[in-house]
Amino acid sequence: MATDTSKPRSAASYLAWARLWARYIDITIYTFIASLVVGATYPAIANLNQAVIGILLLPVGLFIDALVLGAFGTSIGKAIAGVRIASVDESKLKPAVHFKRELRIWGALGLGIPIVALFTLQNSYNELKFNGATGWDSETSTRAVSVNSSSARTYLAAIVYFFMAFGIYSIAYWAEHTHVPSESSVSGATADVPAPIPVRTRAQELQDSAKDLNSKAPMKIDELTTLERVESGENDLTYYYSLKTTRSRFAVFHEKLRQNLLRQYCKKDSLGDSGVRAVYDYSVGTAHLGSFSFQPDQCATAAPSGEPTSAE
Repeated sequence: MATDTSKPRSAASYLAWARLWARYIDITIYTFIASLVVGATYPAIANLNQAVIGILLLPVGLFIDALVLGAFGTSIGKAIAGVRIASVDESKLKPAVHFKRELRIWGALGLGIPIVALFTLQNSYNELKFNGATGWDSETSTRAVSVNSSSARTYLAAIVYFFMAFGIYSIAYWAEHTHVPSESSVSGATADVPAPIPVRTRAQELQDSAKDLNSKAPMKIDELTTLERVESGENDLTYYYSLKTTRSRFAVFHEKLRQNLLRQYCKKDSLGDSGVRAVYDYSVGTAHLGSFSFQPDQCATAAPSGEPTSAE
């Protein structure tokens, strides 16, 4: 006999996976939106560990979920998985019930702490399996019902979640590694190198400058650039930097970095203006990315506006 799917069916343990993927989809959407808003308002949050950020944003995502359910009665994740939240007596759920339910779910998710969530989620699954309802269902007199749910829709919800998670991870990774060192970062070390003092030899002055910079090394220039050490010669300084990037990204901003370096090198009272040769060497981990070498005569070929030419 064909099953009538026009009306919601009572949810039992077979809905556990559908509920899980629906929940993950919703939380992923809401926490991502929250991260954009919070990141724009408080940029310093980006310096926190990603796990910590996730813990802090989870209650915000649950709060948004309560607002959405209160306003529309369903969510994107639940619509995909074919799940709906209803009261046991089929009466309309009040907004306060949704907020109480999401607060209880926050605890069931281990407050967002991954290792704690492993145990709390297992406990919730056992409640659903043996009692036919989770703790937050029982406490709020609600239940999850299936609206044309199926194994196919559950698989679809899982696929949607993984695609979303991968997309957000890719965006975060791209944003973290797509960085062109600013002029302040490439000039951070050169600004500390004074013009040679006539009463001392140039080699002595450069040696002292290198010694002073090495006493401060490793020196963080910006979020991705660190000055590791400086070496001096008779008439040259070599700066060794480490970058938090990839070889492919370095190749993308290679030319812009060279132009920024040349601009700083040729500034008045800087190394090029003082007749000192400079080498800027970049690595990531133990892998060498490349280096830039500049001679004083290159400053003479720079454009009058201060913009460097393409000549090396």
